[in-house]
Amino acid sequence: MKRRNGCAALPPLLLLLLLALCGCSGSRADYVGRQVGLDLPRTESVTYQDSHGGFHGDGLLLVELAFAPEDAPSVEDGILRRGDLWNEGPFDDYLGGILYEGGPAGEGGWPRGNDDCYWYFRDRQQDERPLNRRGSWNYTAALYDAQSGTLYYLEFDT
Repeated sequence: MKRRNGCAALPPLLLLLLLALCGCSGSRADYVGRQVGLDLPRTESVTYQDSHGGFHGDGLLLVELAFAPEDAPSVEDGILRRGDLWNEGPFDDYLGGILYEGGPAGEGGWPRGNDDCYWYFRDRQQDERPLNRRGSWNYTAALYDAQSGTLYYLEFDT
């Protein structure tokens, strides 16, 4: 009687599992779009940097998405349709101070913004105190520069 080796089926099963997992992951642009309420077109270039890790998952995620000149207007159109989430112009003085004065946007090399920009901010922390009076921060911010067709995105967790 011939004995069958049960391990022979293992490589094909592992290959199928790997293919299934690869198909589940979206692009970085898709992730950013979901977080800021936008359906983003294809990107011309993506810059990505993530320092999250450790026990509590603290860190900084910085993503820069550059869109082709023919695709950039659709980003701005999406932002204008989502006026409930996005604001026109550069960050206000309060948020600008937190983000740029020693904050993650300044460290990430974000532009200050201009009149042709839109910004998004979501405080993900339960603390009711003002941002500048907290011992830790958990927030998401984005800046879209319509002149350059570039979307800057960050998640900051401390």
